[in-house]
Amino acid sequence: MFKDILVLVIVALAVLLSACNETSQPAVTHSPQENLGSRLDSVSYAMGMNVGRVLRSQGFDTLNYDAMAAAIDGILNNAEQPFKQEAANRMINTYVSERAPVLAAQNLLQAETILDSLRKLPSIVEPEEGVLYRVLQQGKGEYPAHQQQVQVHFISKLADGAVLENTYDSGTARILETGSAISGWNTILSIMRQGDIFEVWLHPDQAYGRSGGYGGLVPANAMLYYQIELL
Repeated sequence: MFKDILVLVIVALAVLLSACNETSQPAVTHSPQENLGSRLDSVSYAMGMNVGRVLRSQGFDTLNYDAMAAAIDGILNNAEQPFKQEAANRMINTYVSERAPVLAAQNLLQAETILDSLRKLPSIVEPEEGVLYRVLQQGKGEYPAHQQQVQVHFISKLADGAVLENTYDSGTARILETGSAISGWNTILSIMRQGDIFEVWLHPDQAYGRSGGYGGLVPANAMLYYQIELL
């Protein structure tokens, strides 16, 4: 169930390198806040963001950052390390395995608490258990057919507000087939019409469940929030 540290690093780097594939996308205007002193400072921070997101999803809520920085510096400078890579992998996998049940239970409790509070709001609709939505904008277009390809813009977030993906920022809508997404998305897309914008909250059973997913960025039993626009 849990990935070797090498897989975690690959996932983090894949998220990083995906930016290199956006050269064919429409240009995005960057705010001054995206520059941190120097280009190297900005790139270093960006790498830390991506690695941190993966680590957090695996239960690393805190680390000794001085020790981590020293290890990175040592590897980059080919210095002798206090233990071999195999031992390092075992330490990490043991820690993740021990933390996993606790993290999953915490996430499930958080999900159910949030969804229970949302159910009390008059603007919230629950067409299927664990799939809650609120209409932000009503469209006037057609309802998509089953297994029809549609275009959507969306923002996805974890319960703590951490953004997983924002297609508005990339400027490129996502193309997907109705009925072929995660369960909660299939339910929502079946009741949306072109032009609709919904806020959506998904119980983990309607999202990535006990195993998590999304390239390792969604933890086990995580509730997900979306803003979805059907184009």
